[in-house]
Amino acid sequence: MKYKVLLLLFLLILIFPKLSSALSVSGNLLSPIIYEPRKVITNHYTIGDTYRKVTATVGGDLVEYIKISEIINNEFDLSISFPDKYISPKSYYFSLVVSEELDSSKGGFSSTTGVNKIVLVEVYSLEKDILAHLSASNADRDKQVNLVVGVESRTYSDIDSVSARIEILDAGGKSLGSVSAPSKPLKALDSLSLEVSFPTLGLEPGDYTAEATINFDGQERKVSQNFRIGKMDLLLKEYTPELELGFSEFKAVVTNDWSKPLEDVYAKLFIEGEELLQTPSLKSLAPWTEGELTGIAKINYSLGNHPGVLELYFADKVKFEPINIKIIERISPEIVPEKLSTPVIQLVIVALAAMIVTLIIGWSIVRKRYKKNETEI
Repeated sequence: MKYKVLLLLFLLILIFPKLSSALSVSGNLLSPIIYEPRKVITNHYTIGDTYRKVTATVGGDLVEYIKISEIINNEFDLSISFPDKYISPKSYYFSLVVSEELDSSKGGFSSTTGVNKIVLVEVYSLEKDILAHLSASNADRDKQVNLVVGVESRTYSDIDSVSARIEILDAGGKSLGSVSAPSKPLKALDSLSLEVSFPTLGLEPGDYTAEATINFDGQERKVSQNFRIGKMDLLLKEYTPELELGFSEFKAVVTNDWSKPLEDVYAKLFIEGEELLQTPSLKSLAPWTEGELTGIAKINYSLGNHPGVLELYFADKVKFEPINIKIIERISPEIVPEKLSTPVIQLVIVALAAMIVTLIIGWSIVRKRYKKNETEI
């Protein structure tokens, strides 16, 4: 009987490992590391949530350059000392594994936990190379679009000159003009920004693309970024296309197409000239962001499609959006038993398991007493 109880307890541990504490390891973020000859890195770690003795090991790439200090009071250092040479350029990975030691001298069932941290080491080439990205800000009509080309060195060699030419394209891919940024030198493993602006005078509100060509010591990279030219406007992105008979919820998603907040944003819904609802207002809608306008309407129209108008109010302005609403029968909700959440299910199973264990132990005690009484008789 003793073994049956132990087996049940063991099964509970397997089924609910999250109920027990898990070992944790905290330290400064180490990954990714940029390899440099003679570079020395030391990172301190603290181990928590364990009462057992722990070990720390490393595996994977570059382990010949890595050392781990003795663990004292659940704290240790990981030290990396790169050699005085360049190694083959590629991405290397090593792992730091901290785990509890299993005490085999104790009987019964036992389990251990561990933490595995993966560290990336990037080794670049002596050949000149860069990583580039482009940022293009949204702008109001007739204002400047700010363009920033970010360039990061991916080489151990200095780059004498980095320059950029940025072309602006409309939604159809037609070129609308270009601007150029003056050249700058780029030190090995360093980064820089090339900043210019493009005037939007005469351009209509809409979506545009900036394409940057970056030149560096005879080589070239291209990157692009979409942006938008806007004005003080509220755009209707989507709305509820179907409403049920009776009381039904209507929702409209709108976007601020301006570089400043829009104040007091709300909507009115009309079907066949009759106002059905006015939504609560958004006190302020941030630049270039979406918002939801919702309300409840009483629907008593015939089934089918009905023309309507959604009036959008913002910043003392009003905009009229023609819409079409389909009236449908009310769908009776299915009565489905409420699903139990995972924690609730776990608690129920734990309670049942505990009850079974208690019954087994109680039955064992009663049986022993019964046998004892028989012997005495």
